[in-house]
Amino acid sequence: MDAAPIVAREDLLPLLREGWVGPENAWQALERCAPLLERVVARVYHRHGRRCRVLEDQGDLLTYTVCALLEKAEAKGGLALPSGWDRPELAPWLASVVYRQAIDVLRRLGRQEREHLTREGEVEALGVQRADDGASPQGAAERLDVQRAHRAINALLDRGDLPPVQALAWVLLSRPRLLTRAWVERASGLAHQGRVGTQRGLVRRPDETWALLFAWLPRHAHDPRSRDSRRELAWILRSADDSTPEAWRAASPDEACRAQDLLRQWENRFRPFILALLEEDKP
Repeated sequence: MDAAPIVAREDLLPLLREGWVGPENAWQALERCAPLLERVVARVYHRHGRRCRVLEDQGDLLTYTVCALLEKAEAKGGLALPSGWDRPELAPWLASVVYRQAIDVLRRLGRQEREHLTREGEVEALGVQRADDGASPQGAAERLDVQRAHRAINALLDRGDLPPVQALAWVLLSRPRLLTRAWVERASGLAHQGRVGTQRGLVRRPDETWALLFAWLPRHAHDPRSRDSRRELAWILRSADDSTPEAWRAASPDEACRAQDLLRQWENRFRPFILALLEEDKP
């Protein structure tokens, strides 16, 4: 067995309150400790995460864990100084932090999975049009639900303070049959407004994005949160690759992981606003 990696004080300082500069420095600090993080997360995954349908492999759990840890550190302006800071070896402390974070991530993903299963009927009520819906009271109610959802999403987009990509991500992962070309075009409008060399929104042009989503819809609308579905959505929305989602992930695993994580962040940020508005608009 390989010797445990040594983590010194200077390795951790960018992650802590006393040395916090920003998430990029903290990310680099964690990258320097990558062997330890990978070892800890692999242990959590093999013990507890194998049956989580959201995770494709332990690399997915590592991405979720590191992003969650960085978000926590950024919200607090750095993590608190660990006890035993004067010790030359702090690997045990970092391992315990990463272990607890990975467990928290699995618990959160488990809750989201259970919530998704309970919402399957709701997805159908809001999005699936039955052949006989025009002739039944139930069909009329479903059409009203669809109209309410469209009205709520457009109202939030018209406010101007929520990026359209967040609304698009929520629709694709929660109400895929509500999808409209107009929302794809609105999300495409922010594609090139990031920093130099970055793209904040959708990478492909609107016509190509719409064509790929139109092909994705009949294959994945019944379970948009499946691994294959999320991988394909990340490939459509955040890559210019012209092969396949599987080939893209094999050739650029880090890019694919970042894209899937960004897709998840977009949806999570939009969800509380749309659910609150739908609740207010109940008849």
